[in-house]
Amino acid sequence: MYFAGIQTDECLTLREPMQSSKSGLPVQKLLGFFTHPGTLEDYLGMMKARIEKREPCTIFYHNLHSLYVYFRSSVMRKYYKDTTVLIDGMPVVWLYKLAGVKLTRDHRITYIDFLMPMMELARDNGWSVYQVGQSADIQSRAFEKIRATVPGVEIDGHHGYFDKEAQGKESLDVVKAINDSGAEIVLVGFGSPVQEEWLHAHRNQINASAVLIC
Repeated sequence: MYFAGIQTDECLTLREPMQSSKSGLPVQKLLGFFTHPGTLEDYLGMMKARIEKREPCTIFYHNLHSLYVYFRSSVMRKYYKDTTVLIDGMPVVWLYKLAGVKLTRDHRITYIDFLMPMMELARDNGWSVYQVGQSADIQSRAFEKIRATVPGVEIDGHHGYFDKEAQGKESLDVVKAINDSGAEIVLVGFGSPVQEEWLHAHRNQINASAVLIC
């Protein structure tokens, strides 16, 4: 079947009823993809609840680019399985609205919106944050800005320039660094589809409750 000119190997339905999910956020399926529509407050509340209960959550996102890759790649669809998916693009909101799903601008959450409130949540609850990605100098400047904006937040990280082979030595060294930091929130940003592939290969070895691609 074709969606936006992309052939898929799955039978697509226009829209399925909103369903509950283990994340506590509703799951909405449409045209063969799914998201968990929620506001910024919904996602912060979900993360807090999962961390306090020591229940893992892995948060991906969908925008038009990710949907293009998702429908082109059965492997990418496998990476998304069992993740919580926020909406990171108004065109995705519009697709839902065309199908009769009552979403608003508040259901679009970009990391520009999400980052600092998430840092405040971490600081206020005594959780440390670990970020993997970018070059060391860019990461250092980003951390300086975050610490200046959210004084008292504990954030550390590792640059993204390492061999990302699944279960390879350098990947496992990064996983060890994450776990040694004691972080409860981990951000992974290598660009798609590398970040999804790396996280899929190593998520079960990462101790942090909340892990997000960004």
